[in-house]
Amino acid sequence: MINIINKTKPIILLLAFNFSYASNTKMNSQWVDINKKVIASQKAIKNLITNEDSYIKSFNPDSGDNFGWSVAVSGDTVVIGAYNEQSDSNGSNTSDGSDNTITSGAVYVFVRDNNQWIQQAYIKPSHIDFEVEFGKSLAIEGNTLVVGSPGDSREVTGVNPPASNNNSLHSGAAYVFTRLGNTWTQQADIKPSNTKIGARFGQSVAIDNNTIIVGADAESGDGSSPIDESLPRAGAAYIYTRTGNTWIEEAYLKASNADEEDRFGWCVDVSGDSVVVGAFGEDSNASSQSNNLDSNSGAAYVFIRSGTAWSQQKYFKSLVNNPDDNFGFSCSISGDQLMIGAPLYDTMTKTNAGVVEVFQRTGGNWIHSQFITSSTGGRFGESMDMHSNRAIIGARGATFNTTSTTENGAAFSYELQLGNWEFQDSYSAYNPGTFDFFGYDVGISMSTVVAGSPFEDSNSAGVYPADFSSGADNDDGSQVGAAYIYYYNDVIFANGFE
Repeated sequence: MINIINKTKPIILLLAFNFSYASNTKMNSQWVDINKKVIASQKAIKNLITNEDSYIKSFNPDSGDNFGWSVAVSGDTVVIGAYNEQSDSNGSNTSDGSDNTITSGAVYVFVRDNNQWIQQAYIKPSHIDFEVEFGKSLAIEGNTLVVGSPGDSREVTGVNPPASNNNSLHSGAAYVFTRLGNTWTQQADIKPSNTKIGARFGQSVAIDNNTIIVGADAESGDGSSPIDESLPRAGAAYIYTRTGNTWIEEAYLKASNADEEDRFGWCVDVSGDSVVVGAFGEDSNASSQSNNLDSNSGAAYVFIRSGTAWSQQKYFKSLVNNPDDNFGFSCSISGDQLMIGAPLYDTMTKTNAGVVEVFQRTGGNWIHSQFITSSTGGRFGESMDMHSNRAIIGARGATFNTTSTTENGAAFSYELQLGNWEFQDSYSAYNPGTFDFFGYDVGISMSTVVAGSPFEDSNSAGVYPADFSSGADNDDGSQVGAAYIYYYNDVIFANGFE
């Protein structure tokens, strides 16, 4: 059940589950499949078009790897991060090394080939070291992959810097990899222009075409100067642009009301000449940007580009704005559609149920258009992704489709129809486990959905069908992690079923 909620009124309005089907999929007022076989009901059609495709494990599973901590998808490519992986190898398409480098991290690339998923690459950065957390965040578009490494401690600055000491503890880094054919190579090793101890540059990343945004939620500047360090964990974000194969830093972004512990940059996203940055620790009560009366209520900010200059277009607060809701913990932008998650929002029946608030832009004006929440609760909105007119929202703390486990996690997909985001489907693991946290991160790209479950315990390796016919399902490890891929099988219907 999906609710639109105004917390200030004891009224709950229910959204209808409205599925749109193309009229040319009917014959004599009946629904038919591609073989002209009559489908009895819309529910039957819905069951046909939504399928769990594959259960994904790393080829080198180890307890504590947290495979599935970060996930992303673009077309027929899915990437999965395991920031706690410990191999000491480096470079892309390399073999697994020895487990000698704690929390060095790794990223795994899978591609769909003849409706089967195969691993295409195992990626490590050029700079591998203890606790660099490579894969803590990631983003992909086409043949370009961006990976955050917020634990990186090198003291250097700039793009493709020289070798360095590790005197800037957890200053952070980001990497860009590109694909030619089936081969991935590192294109850029990125450090910020103002590397600072503890800034955690790379906590979040996003890409659109030749623009990247990187969040550094623990950066300490007040915005007066790039080298200022007067506001611990105020946060920052950085814009990079590519010309040819060269990346340059285009902007250093700070909130209009930067303050300590705001965590600006915890989430980021980019769409064209607009970016959104979340600050879940921001404290304003919305009557003033700087009164700090609602601790950790959270905020989000949209910046827009003109030429190469960026300016803040809008400062967002939740329409209900409660302390400790963490509005701005997750965020996603696509064109003039914006979603912001507040996973600790309390409904009238559930603590930390979570809510996602939707904003729409007309011209330069943003309006609040929708509240979305789920009856399952469970930190709904802690993760999200939006692609064109489809969105996926994670609720990693939900107890869903099971009576034997708790907080196994879930995810929910939506489609934009006539200006409103309508519920489409729900997702959960075939092998739910207590505290597996399915939906910890989620991704969507047209017909493909991916959900990470970084605390899943199976020590199986490789790609398996969702029914586990090969016996891949077990709990022989601890927090090994897994990912699950789903798809909308649009092509099974005649005449362009949608």
